[in-house]
This record gives sequence, structure tokens and C-alpha cells, in this order.
Amino acid sequence: MATEPIFSLQINADEFAPPGISGDLWAVQQKPGATEEDTRLSLTDTAERDFEVKCSFSRDTGLSHDITAQTALEFGTSFFEVPEGTNPGWFESGGLRYEVVLNAQREIGGMRSYIRARSIAEARRMFSNGITPVLDLLAYVANAPLTVSSPSCHDQNHLTWVFAYTSPYRTKIVNPGQAVAFSELAPVYALYREGKNASSPFYRFLCYYKILEGIFHELRPRLFGRAKDVGVQITRVKELIPEDSELRLLSPELVGRSVKDYVDNVLQKRFRDAVAHFVLNTGRIVSPSDHEAVAEFSNVIHVTELCCRTVVDQHERYLSQLGAAADTPRAPDKP
Repeated sequence: MATEPIFSLQINADEFAPPGISGDLWAVQQKPGATEEDTRLSLTDTAERDFEVKCSFSRDTGLSHDITAQTALEFGTSFFEVPEGTNPGWFESGGLRYEVVLNAQREIGGMRSYIRARSIAEARRMFSNGITPVLDLLAYVANAPLTVSSPSCHDQNHLTWVFAYTSPYRTKIVNPGQAVAFSELAPVYALYREGKNASSPFYRFLCYYKILEGIFHELRPRLFGRAKDVGVQITRVKELIPEDSELRLLSPELVGRSVKDYVDNVLQKRFRDAVAHFVLNTGRIVSPSDHEAVAEFSNVIHVTELCCRTVVDQHERYLSQLGAAADTPRAPDKP
């Protein structure tokens, strides 16, 4: 089995999106004598040309401090083995031919295809549309999980590589001895951790949305009801989507918008219904293997998490107000 060269580079973590956010890493090799204008034109070229597109497999979705843009499919792992003496070879799907690549244990480590397309985006889309139905079927037939990386792409004409990545988390200093959890927010904290641990943007979004739904429709009314029953006046605050450097760069119009308005009119109608129902009123079926659907949900994860943290933080402050008022001795009634 031939060993593929490993492509690696070092980049300052501050240049990436916030932790947990997915994006694309572009690497361009300039030819001798090429100018910046030549490079810019090559990135916008729409002429049909050759692309190598591939994806690696994994058995798990473990989180890491590092960004891995794996190009060597032999490092991939899966629960799918190919018997000794059997050549996995190639198969066809969606009008494309795919090569099955094995690791040293004869597990399928990944797949590749050579595609004629007019852009990296088109090549990746064609690759995903052809391969995902096959991978979904394999997972069903084998009754086993399969984690697949977003497709990496090599523009062979312009010497450009594109890798999908997820920004890594950094180690934080915590003090468990000083942590005080509000008991009624236990399901909220659990959903938040579940969302953080998830790799699927659909499931991650659902966890964050359930937090917002739970606080707005259940916990918040109960809190104000208890406050009214004991005669405590809670100082209400309108929750707004906070200032954030990433959001300011990509969607500045969302900064300062009412969280409740955004949840009701955008997240619920466009995203929550899509992930909760098999078929929408429009007739659309949103598939977790649909590359465009994955991108759509990935793009809304960061602002949804900002909304979540804003609402949870404010609810904690409301609970603190209620608790402080309940601990304050009341003045005796006048005779």
C-alpha cells in the first residue's frame, strides 16, 4: 500500500473562527513568477478542469486541541473491513467513479474521486451528492456508525487545496469548588454540554434550540409566577444578540436584535421545523447528508449559541434576584 504525502502547516489559532465553528482552510501554491493578481484570478476561474476530491473515515468524533486536515486516507478508520485477497477497487455513483482506500488493517479509510468541474465548490458538491447515498446505505447494512470528514479538494490546475476544519477548543481554568448550579437549570446545562459534545450541526442546533424553547416557554413563566406569588418585583431586561467579532464580520445586522424575535421568526420557522419534521410544508426533505443543508445549519450555529448563552445568563440573574429577595427579612406589618 503506497503512503501518501502528508500536507501540514501551522497557523495562529486567533485567525480561525470561534471554537467549535466549522470552516474551510485554503492553501495556494504559487507558481514561480506568479503575482497576487494571478492568484486571485485562479481562485475565481470558472473553466472546466480536473479536481481530486476525497474524504476520510473515522470511528469516533473525539474533540481535539488541534486542527486536522487529513489528506492521507490510510490514516482513516472505520467499522467496515474488506476481506484478504479482495480488491476494493472502484465503484460508480451519481455519474462519478470512486476509489475505495484501505488502511493497514484493511478497514475502509476513505474514498476519492477525480472530477471535471468548474470550481472547487462544484467539485465538492458533485462528490458529496454521489457518495453520501452509498455511505448512508453502508451504515444501514452494516448496522454500524460512520463518521465522514467534509470533502477535501485539490485543484490540480491551479495548485490549490481546500480542507474543512473545526476550530479547536482551548484549555480553560475552572474551579469546581466555587461552582453553584441552579437546580432548575440542570436540564439546560445538560443540553448545553450535549450540544458542545455533538459533531452534527443538526443535533447541536436542536440542543441549543431546546434550551431557548425551554426557558422562554416553561422556566421563565414559572419564575415570574413564583416571584408574583411571594411579592418580589423582578427587574426585567430585554435580551439582545450580543456584540461578537465573528458575528460583526459575517452578519452585523444581527448584533443588537431581540433574541426572542430572532428565535420566533428565524430559528423556529427556518431551522427548528426543518430538523424536527421529515417533510416540510414546502415538500422539502432536509437530509443530514445534504451538503447544502449541513452548511446552512453550520452557518447558524454560532448565533444560536450566542442567543443561548445570553438567555441562560439572564435567567441565572433573574433566579439570583428571586433568591436574594426571598432571603431578605421582611419588615413587620404595622399595627
